[in-house]
Amino acid sequence: HTRLQGDWSSDVCSSDLCVTSCVSSAIGVMDLVKIPTSVPQVIDFLENVRDEEILANSAKVIRIILRDDKHYEQLTAKYHEMGNTMMDALHKWSFSEIVIYELLAALRNFTRIPAKV
Repeated sequence: HTRLQGDWSSDVCSSDLCVTSCVSSAIGVMDLVKIPTSVPQVIDFLENVRDEEILANSAKVIRIILRDDKHYEQLTAKYHEMGNTMMDALHKWSFSEIVIYELLAALRNFTRIPAKV
């Protein structure tokens, strides 16, 4: 691992960044959800990282996951504080338009009413 420099509360290694930056499609995100440690890591990025690209990509990953009703139910049940986490991230780290856009889009999906299956 190559340690990235910055004022971060958690250690982020270059290979860990793939959790957000290597996922560029909804299909990739749905594959990512299958990895048990991926969602907690993305949430940790929202809470602790001060990098524009990582924050925006983390919010994008959450936004895409929450669009799918199956994953919405699982994610909101397991991470019921995720809405607060995103609000805190928006409040603390909203230093760029893309971060604000992705966090608001993720929050919109978090607060939606899922379709009845």
